[in-house]
Amino acid sequence: MSAYFVWMMLASALGFGKMLALAQILHPANFGAYVSLFGLATLAGMLLSFGQVEATTKHFPRLWVNGQKQKIPLHARRIALSQTARFVALGITTAILAGIIDLGFDPLFALVTAGLGLGTSLLALMASIFRASENIRALQNFTVVRSVLVLAASCIGGYAFGWQGALVGDIVAIALSLAFAALQASSLLSADDETSATIVSEPLEASGGKRLYAANILSSSLSLVDRSIVSLTLGAVAAGTYGVIALLYQVGQITMVILNQRVGPLIIKARFTGSTTVSGLAIFRNALLGQAMLTLGLILGMFLLQRLGFPPGFFEKYDISTLAILLAGGISLIQIYQLLEFVLISKDLEHAVLTASGASSMVFAVGCLLAWRFGLSVEGFVAAVFLARLVQAGLLLHAILANPNARPVPADER
Repeated sequence: MSAYFVWMMLASALGFGKMLALAQILHPANFGAYVSLFGLATLAGMLLSFGQVEATTKHFPRLWVNGQKQKIPLHARRIALSQTARFVALGITTAILAGIIDLGFDPLFALVTAGLGLGTSLLALMASIFRASENIRALQNFTVVRSVLVLAASCIGGYAFGWQGALVGDIVAIALSLAFAALQASSLLSADDETSATIVSEPLEASGGKRLYAANILSSSLSLVDRSIVSLTLGAVAAGTYGVIALLYQVGQITMVILNQRVGPLIIKARFTGSTTVSGLAIFRNALLGQAMLTLGLILGMFLLQRLGFPPGFFEKYDISTLAILLAGGISLIQIYQLLEFVLISKDLEHAVLTASGASSMVFAVGCLLAWRFGLSVEGFVAAVFLARLVQAGLLLHAILANPNARPVPADER
């Protein structure tokens, strides 16, 4: 397990380093354009999923633990073909419209954005397969290779051709990562299991995908659309500053993603089979302590770099304030909400996840509106994210404590 976290942290550090490198390579306005459009492309990947990819979060682990992993490739291929058809249609249609009327971007850019959205969606699908398998080495290999390729291709593209080149580099890296992942997944799915399956008589149907789909879209407004909102209200330079601040709380997001990829499927499988060997709330308590220590180190580290003026001119270039660092640290801590979502998903309480995401997005929207109305700076928008995530985590925890004995719902009762 320790080796897994070391390799996954290395992969995450590479992803974090990619954004820092682009922030240094590009002008603040160009970096703002990059993070805004990258976020929109990622959001498009979620929008066109229509719940198919989200349903695999729970469906694939249950198939695997029930000795039916041979069904996973059939589901995965169907989802991948559906996603590809949707994005091809979207890219071609948008490109044609951009060639006929002025949409503010050229046809080629429409195709690039659609390609990036498709790539991020397919990566999420492959990640579901690796999580379900519980093969730590396969999961870490997939993540490390993807991070190395993205770092190299995006930075080379950004250095040579600006923010547009960085986006193209992302697409090239994603395509190579998917090819590598497909080979790994094929090997995993064709191999004999070392442990016996726990057979459960319940029909294994994909459920909860639509609710998770809606929840992810609402929740993603805080991490994908936020840069575009800042760009529209305060300008591209401010969006660049916001993008750098967002990197701070992405550290907390990264650590939770690493943890969830390992323990999330374990929680789902344990709840499904009735095992008492895995406790979601016990994992949560330990994770919260670790996340708090990470947040404290992050804040103190940023203050130290700011005091030392390192990298030279960086803090002045992006005008990063003390308040922004404190708020970003708080958001980093609250990323623990992702683990709470897995606990609720394991109990078939996706409606609670959707409720929390809906409330969070409403708080975020109101916060951004107030920040714009009163002419607040970037810190006002960061505060909106902080309050929104705080409400989300609180509602998720309340739902878990209010339903301590909830169990997966049989198919004939849904």
